[in-house]
Amino acid sequence: MNKKRIIKSIILPDELESGKSWYPRGEHRFNCDDCGSLIFYLQKIMAVVQETSEYQIYTYKDKTYYSLREAGFNIYCAECGSFKEIYFYDNNNIVCEFDDLEYAEVEEVEYCLAQYNQKKSYIPRYVTGTTNILLKKIKEYEQSKKKRR
Repeated sequence: MNKKRIIKSIILPDELESGKSWYPRGEHRFNCDDCGSLIFYLQKIMAVVQETSEYQIYTYKDKTYYSLREAGFNIYCAECGSFKEIYFYDNNNIVCEFDDLEYAEVEEVEYCLAQYNQKKSYIPRYVTGTTNILLKKIKEYEQSKKKRR
């Protein structure tokens, strides 16, 4: 890791002089656990997630459906480089991360998931390895859900 240091000037949210109140005040701020820094790099985690609706969607087979969502963040400290993952979904509801699909296109994954929600199977527009991996991951996830019940 390159240990070059730069002089930095950070304006904290509670130091801004505006009429709005900011959420991160004092102890509610997210600090690095190792060095206490307030500067981070964020990377979105996209994942195929199982969700449940209270109401039956008209064309879907049942109340559970799969969708491609922003599932969380990878947070890297800009000073010491420590790493932390924050997920918005329970790990039991994450089928697979988007990176596991080996360079898949977002539109193709959403197209396949829309078909799967309706028919419990899909025919991709382009037959690629990623569409086969997606179907395999969904089937594995459904089998592991049945075993947990």
